[in-house]
Amino acid sequence: MRKLLTMAILAMFSLPMISQNSITDTELDDLSRYLKDSKKDLLNTLKALSDHQINYKPDDESWSIAEVVEHIALSESFIFSLAQGALESPTPDLTKNLTDEQITSIITSRETKVKTRPELEPKAYKGSYQEALNDFKQQRKKHIKFLESTDADLRHHYFEFPFGTADTYQVMLFMAGHAVRHTKQIQEIKSSLGFPGV
Repeated sequence: MRKLLTMAILAMFSLPMISQNSITDTELDDLSRYLKDSKKDLLNTLKALSDHQINYKPDDESWSIAEVVEHIALSESFIFSLAQGALESPTPDLTKNLTDEQITSIITSRETKVKTRPELEPKAYKGSYQEALNDFKQQRKKHIKFLESTDADLRHHYFEFPFGTADTYQVMLFMAGHAVRHTKQIQEIKSSLGFPGV
């Protein structure tokens, strides 16, 4: 009897811990909305641009809008593959050391410029802006569908970024924020002095 009572007490105290560490419906809804809103904002920023405008470069070192879109499409696939890889790995003896807010702040800030990986340089689409944009839209739709249908343990599988350890949920936050970061870059290009009117 005493053993059963002890087990019952342990179970009572362990339930709140499980609840605190598991992903909530609110978190899933928030991430789904962030994925949708960042896609919508990007597409709105790209509306009604001419070929001249999407291929304009503020200087020799800068990307054009077309190249930024290619990079976003390439990165969408790459970042989601990081999330998939984390989920397919056994849960390691790691703990995340980044908050959701830190992940979002790190990726969306334009204050620090970072050179991208060679495989994410805008060249895979061979200059086809529309192909890259369509690819991004299809991938983002697939990733939102994954999020809204998964029962995967997004909070207990981890990926190590150079700046810290994140859980899989946060990797997907990073993916959404990546589109926000480069939407800001496109807005910067559109605001540059030499940006063509048509």
